[in-house]
Amino acid sequence: MPERMPEDVVTSMPLRLNELVVLMRCLKNGLESERICEADKEVVRRLMHRINLFAERQGAWWDKIG
Repeated sequence: MPERMPEDVVTSMPLRLNELVVLMRCLKNGLESERICEADKEVVRRLMHRINLFAERQGAWWDKIG
């Protein structure tokens, strides 16, 4: 993996639960879009995976969130 440059490092941005849910819905919609290239969809998949891992550690269950 290449070394990160200082401009590549992003500080954390805490999100409320409802913000995280909306973000996941937007990412899911992006995966279904034909306007997004496959390379970008792979980035979206990795983001969704990271968010899911975080949510599981916090005890969240997406199917229970309306």
